[in-house]
Amino acid sequence: MTTMGEGVERRGAPFCANTLLVVGAVLTAMLGSGARAESWKTVDLGPLGGSFSTATALNDSGQVVGYSYLPGYAPTHAFSWTEAGGMIDLGTLGGSMTSATGVNNLGQVVGQSFLPGDATWHAFSWTEAGGMIDLRTLGGSESYARAVNYSGQVVGHSYLPGDGTWHSFSWTQAGGIVDLGAFGWANDALAVNDSGQVVGFGRINYGGAAFSWTQAGGMIDLGNLGGSYAVARAVNDSGQSSAKALSPATPIATRSRGPRRAG
Repeated sequence: MTTMGEGVERRGAPFCANTLLVVGAVLTAMLGSGARAESWKTVDLGPLGGSFSTATALNDSGQVVGYSYLPGYAPTHAFSWTEAGGMIDLGTLGGSMTSATGVNNLGQVVGQSFLPGDATWHAFSWTEAGGMIDLRTLGGSESYARAVNYSGQVVGHSYLPGDGTWHSFSWTQAGGIVDLGAFGWANDALAVNDSGQVVGFGRINYGGAAFSWTQAGGMIDLGNLGGSYAVARAVNDSGQSSAKALSPATPIATRSRGPRRAG
């Protein structure tokens, strides 16, 4: 699954901006000038009747997910697009707005939706067979899904009871929603590989540090290059994670490394 962005926009803009999909048989990236693409085309995916749509992720079969305005600048709904079926509205959990943030290679879509009354968000999972289901929370009022792996494991974050802080969660059909534990005063899971390894970042004082989590090892500190802030946004099936950090020497630095145990 490839992530293209994330977020929910509440208001429309006075222009039309539709989601584009670039399809290429061969893409050659070259250092310096002269980068070129061969046998590619750009496809306008359109909106759900409104004036604006945004893609956030796609899978290996070319299924694209994101969110789109409805007719008349109505609140956004999550969508799934395929070449065969076009763009479809994934619906809501009873509220007016949804956003899709991830999709796996089986076509399972995750994101978040307002509940009835539009006061709180809950993470959702959507499949063609089962529709949209509520992933619930870790006892607080809201939850947000960020990614899903091939087995259907969903990760994100949820408020704890009292809504004073939030923890990363992992959700499976069999086990439901599980707290991944403390790392900093709050933490956010952003990606998961097919082995179930989760990465994200913890908020520590006024900064943060990247983490990796596994069932066997729990939360592991990936460090922050000696700076004040780092966030891990991706992890491959070999367990390598990619993190962006603010460091004293370099304003923005990216690293790929294995974990070291917190503390």
